[in-house]
Amino acid sequence: TNIAAGPIVGNTFNDNDGQWEGGGLSMVTTCSAFLNNTVTNNHSAADGGGVHVCVDCFPHANPTVMDNVISNNKNDIVGAAGIGAAHIRFFRDNDIFDNERFNKSSNFAWFNEHFDVYPSWSVNPDIANNWWGTTDSATVAKSINDGEDDATYGKAVFEPVATGPVAKPRTRVMITTRKIRYNLDQEEMPVFLTIYNPGAAREVELFVYLQYGAIGPLPYRGTISFPNAEKTASGFKLKLPETSVFFDTLIKPNYEEQKALPEGRWYAVLVDSSTGERIGETNFARFLMGGG
Repeated sequence: TNIAAGPIVGNTFNDNDGQWEGGGLSMVTTCSAFLNNTVTNNHSAADGGGVHVCVDCFPHANPTVMDNVISNNKNDIVGAAGIGAAHIRFFRDNDIFDNERFNKSSNFAWFNEHFDVYPSWSVNPDIANNWWGTTDSATVAKSINDGEDDATYGKAVFEPVATGPVAKPRTRVMITTRKIRYNLDQEEMPVFLTIYNPGAAREVELFVYLQYGAIGPLPYRGTISFPNAEKTASGFKLKLPETSVFFDTLIKPNYEEQKALPEGRWYAVLVDSSTGERIGETNFARFLMGGG
């Protein structure tokens, strides 16, 4: 997937053979939400027998990877048989197991370099709460290639590990920015929203917030293209159809070099309209402005 932001949801990638990187698929400069997919029995010559998230692309790919099954994939040389990446927004609630390189467990590889031009908080990823086919931390660690194996790279924090399979379809809201850092004056900074409802129709309230530096978070009061969206006091009431995916570009402000604060965050959360209970966790996208 090249220069893409739209969601990749509910697909099966099976029995594919990649000539180089990405047996099942290769994500190149994409910030897509990759949700509830099955990636099995694929093969690549290099990194990412299942999924390759481009390591040396600029701007870097920075997808959100949740609720997927990535298993029984193979690769031949560098990287991982399961998934290899250098930048990733979230990697959580996935079942990733039985991926092999040279007949050894190879589920995850991490290539974010300490001297990269990207922010320090992206170096050591939080990849906890995934199912690795075992609860034994030492066995999980052997299936991960990161800074423990090559000090050039950051270290993936994989604990706590899930105690059993966790991947399943679930209602999600994802918000993301096109890049992790903006530093070109007047460059567009699009903000993308994905809402996935894999089950029965339901009514929800969506809340979106923006925080610049220590200011805010402030509610987003712009428009959303969701059909029949109803503005509430601080959010939007939405009727999610059965088994549906919604994608929108909320806003495309320009980066202004002379005015920019150093850091921003977008937040998104869904609440059940009938019970008032939050649906899942608050999702957020962190980004820097200037420098680099």
